[in-house]
Amino acid sequence: MKRFALSILLLILFTIALITLGVETKQVAITIDDLPASNIATFKEQLRINHKILKILNQYQAKATGFVIAQRLFGKTKILNLWLKGGHTLGNHTYTHMDFDKVDPSAFQMDVKKGASKIREFLKQHKKDLRYFRFPYLHEGNSPKKKEAIRKFLKERGYIVAPVTINPRDQEYNGPFVKAWGSNDKKQQDSIKASYLEQVKKKTKEAEILSKELFGRDIKHVLVLHLNRINFEALDQILEYYSRSGYSFISLEEALKDSVYSLKEEYVGSEELTWIERLKWSSQKK
Repeated sequence: MKRFALSILLLILFTIALITLGVETKQVAITIDDLPASNIATFKEQLRINHKILKILNQYQAKATGFVIAQRLFGKTKILNLWLKGGHTLGNHTYTHMDFDKVDPSAFQMDVKKGASKIREFLKQHKKDLRYFRFPYLHEGNSPKKKEAIRKFLKERGYIVAPVTINPRDQEYNGPFVKAWGSNDKKQQDSIKASYLEQVKKKTKEAEILSKELFGRDIKHVLVLHLNRINFEALDQILEYYSRSGYSFISLEEALKDSVYSLKEEYVGSEELTWIERLKWSSQKK
């Protein structure tokens, strides 16, 4: 009995020591762009792909945020119903997936508002709010004037701009993968998928290294993926990789509680940089 009590005491002391030393748990929020689907022709196939992706997220108890291109919603709100039923969150990804770098602020603002109107109409039926916004192509302004204008516009409308710290650029792999899938070239599909999974690992490691370089610790990361065919095939292995690498899955809301996201980045340009890459650029500019 004494030995058991001593073991319990040692366990408690060890736990306290870990907390005191600030041992970090790696965490990542999953965000998925281009709902209801990207480059998937039929509604039946879109529904099938969403079902599988949501099933995988549920298996890993990962609550994701999906960013909706509202123009693609017509007759397809059933897909968004599945997302809300699974406990996930929806955000605005504009009405037409407009590239902010290629238009003036007024046109982009109109596209944001048009998208919001359609998405809010749906969310209102479920007593949900529209809080998050993500820029298509991660383009947030290629001039200081445009960047400030859109920041002000979004802030006035209560949006939280969803950052990205891990971007494996899945769309670059999805095109060739879809081509191989269409020609039933299994060998090529496997090769592209393997390369993509290595890219996920590489970009994750790069984000971890940059996080420690800038902040001296692992921050709460935000992963961006797209709702496309390659993730239909690879998501299970992606989430398995994160689990094996010591990550826990958190919501976007939880990720943004990390104090680093209160910092302001000042990147101006057209590169598809992640938030921490933008912050590094900003620090080097000063």
